[in-house]
Amino acid sequence: MALQLWLMRHGIAEDPDRAGSDDARALTELGRQQVSAAAAWLRERVAAPELVWHSPLLRTTQTAHAMAEALGVAAAPQSKDVLAPGMSAERLLAAVATSAAKVILCVGHQPDIGAAIHDCIGGGRFAVAPATMASLYFGGPVVPGGGTLRWYVDPDWFG
Repeated sequence: MALQLWLMRHGIAEDPDRAGSDDARALTELGRQQVSAAAAWLRERVAAPELVWHSPLLRTTQTAHAMAEALGVAAAPQSKDVLAPGMSAERLLAAVATSAAKVILCVGHQPDIGAAIHDCIGGGRFAVAPATMASLYFGGPVVPGGGTLRWYVDPDWFG
């Protein structure tokens, strides 16, 4: 079964000192605008993912819910511990491989998202700014190095 795995970093979030803790950091107004613009851009170009997964932290939860709503995803976004800070591509791929979905959007954190893109496609260096997304295609086994980069979307494209 072919799988498209969309990896996304959350939008710009407030400073941890202001939020009181890293876990409680909410999206800023600019972060919400980034996510909205990214969703609008994608909506014009690709079909919506079947599932949206996110880290348990607030900023990824907000990003995932905004993306799911804007893209018209039928299933409610799901919090997944595998996307928490410190995630590994191997654990993430093992989790997505158990799903019957063909397109899954996963919202996580940097540097983990950049490292996961690298690990999934077998190389490359990815500086992943807030609200950046990459689509990885797995035509065979969903394993590290088994993916191909299909597209990469930088929020600076949206102005």
